[in-house]
Amino acid sequence: MFQDTEISYNLFRTALILAILIFITTLVFDAYLIMLNKTLNEHAKIISQNMQLAHVFLDYGNGHRRAFEGDVTPGGLSLMDVLLLISEAGNFKVGFKEINDKVVVDSIDNYANGGGHYWEISLSDVDWKRRLDGFDVRQLIFTGGMTANLTYR
Repeated sequence: MFQDTEISYNLFRTALILAILIFITTLVFDAYLIMLNKTLNEHAKIISQNMQLAHVFLDYGNGHRRAFEGDVTPGGLSLMDVLLLISEAGNFKVGFKEINDKVVVDSIDNYANGGGHYWEISLSDVDWKRRLDGFDVRQLIFTGGMTANLTYR
C-alpha cells in the first residue's frame, strides 16, 4: 500500500510538471505570436504608406540628376499635375504647349525639346516609354507606388 501511494505521488508530480511545462510553452508561444503580429502590422503600415508615394527622377543627360517623391491622392494625379508639383518643390519651371488638343511638355528646367533633344518618360514597373514632345501629359495618371524616370535625350 505504501508503494502504491509513492507511485501515485510520482505520477501526480510527473503530470503536474508536464502541465506546467505545457503552460509555460503556451505562454512563450503566445508572446512570440503577439510580437510577430505587431511586426507584421508595422510592415503592413509601412507598405501602405509607400504605396501612396510616387517617385519621379529627372535625368538631365549630362550626369545631373534630381529625385522627387510625394503623396498621391487616392484618385491619382495626372503627369501634368505631378510636373507642376515637382517644379514648385524643386524651384524650376516646366513649360507646356498645346498641339492638336494635346498638352505636351515644351521644357523642363530650361532644357527644351528641339534641336534633336527631347524629354522622355519611362515607367520602369511596366517597361513603357514615351517622348514628352508628342504625348498628352493629361493622359498619364500617377497612382501610389509609381516610379517615373524623365530623361533628356
